[in-house]
Amino acid sequence: MMLVERRNRGKSGTGSASKVVALALLALAVSAVGALDARANPNTGQPPTTSEPKDVDAALGDDPSPSNEATAANGSAAHADPAESTGPDAALGMDTWLAQSVSRLAIALDRYEAIAKAGGWPTVPDGPSLEPEMTDPRVPVIRQRLHVTGDAAPSDVSGYAAPVYPTSDAALLEIDPRHYDATLAAGVRAFQARHGLFVDGVIGRRTLAALNVPVAARIKAQKINLERLQKFEPWGPSYVLVNIPGFEAHLIRDEQTTLTTRVIVGEPDWPTPQLNGMISRVVVNPYWNVPKSILRREIIPRMQRDPDYLTRQNIRVYSGWHAQARELDPATIDWSGPAARIYRLRQDTGRGNALGKYKFTFDNSQNIYLHDTQSRGLFKKSARALSHGCVRVEQPHELAEWLLEGQGRWNGAALKKTVASGDNRWIRLERPVPVHLVYWTAWADEDGRAQFRRDIYKRDWSPYASQDAQQQGT
Repeated sequence: MMLVERRNRGKSGTGSASKVVALALLALAVSAVGALDARANPNTGQPPTTSEPKDVDAALGDDPSPSNEATAANGSAAHADPAESTGPDAALGMDTWLAQSVSRLAIALDRYEAIAKAGGWPTVPDGPSLEPEMTDPRVPVIRQRLHVTGDAAPSDVSGYAAPVYPTSDAALLEIDPRHYDATLAAGVRAFQARHGLFVDGVIGRRTLAALNVPVAARIKAQKINLERLQKFEPWGPSYVLVNIPGFEAHLIRDEQTTLTTRVIVGEPDWPTPQLNGMISRVVVNPYWNVPKSILRREIIPRMQRDPDYLTRQNIRVYSGWHAQARELDPATIDWSGPAARIYRLRQDTGRGNALGKYKFTFDNSQNIYLHDTQSRGLFKKSARALSHGCVRVEQPHELAEWLLEGQGRWNGAALKKTVASGDNRWIRLERPVPVHLVYWTAWADEDGRAQFRRDIYKRDWSPYASQDAQQQGT
């Protein structure tokens, strides 16, 4: 594809998209790989008995073989990419997957700037929800709007893509251009998929709002995320990449995507942080140590209303956050007093456990991890900012297999057998795998289609957006 060299973007920091494309393509040839950070992170000692430790499992002795694999999630390092290079020349150091991602987004940015130069797209008037086969005066405008971004087929001069239909008597009948036909419905569904909306062809409030986002706002999002991509440096050719606003995890092996799975991330009030670390353990049939923040904000008020709640949920109460803590009877605790906040709560493994059948740990200062969930139906939602900060994975068994590939007897059958046993089992990875939790709200997929996602934590438009692009942190 021929690209026209565009003017320098000045303070945007992205440089010429054409230069980015060229350098990214060069990077595909050299395919240089970021070095794996292997610095040790030793434990700092026994935490106070009333304070929740940063590494809960190691402190409580739940991990039979706690490790001190290197991570980038201690102190300020938890919020920074290892990459320090800036500007389009950083493409020279990118791996294949990343270089392709940068190139595709730069090309998409060129297309959207061309759309802006041509006058943008029309605004669709407000109105009631519009479903296929309905008639509405807004339909010609919607068709024109979708044609500009390539989601709908070109229309004829009347604004209708297929001006005639055969009738039962084989005559030809002119069709009302206000008719919401199947061709346009296909374009609406394509648009919804590109914007992370529920794909049903119904033009409701959210789809209408996405249609009317100005082209200038889309271009700004692409520039911000192009800069984030340029500054992102994975810690090797194989890693787990979680895109928080994209609600997806990508398993990258040897610079190629081997699996993409849906994820659930933190609510805006419980945001998932941007982190880099090393997945070092797979836990089968995990316990759930309830974070003190959830104890304080949710469990204590619930116990005041419903004293049997913990018993029904198979959650045990312990006197503190150390391995020798005593188990207590929840009925003997004054849940309205300040002492209630010092206790440790742990949910038994098995049916009803909040973490499901698998947990994937990497050392970090915020006790964030990936895990399974009992609430499988939530993955059907298009917007999945629903957790307390940790990342729920739709295909945890496949992730466990992927992480443990080549590690002795731990194949899929052995994992399923262990799950069925109900036993809590910790499996250390012989080769810890990097994990990157990133915040990308715009990209281009493998077919070159521009993708946009809602800025769920309002990080794109904050005064710190440029700093965020550099640090990939909160």
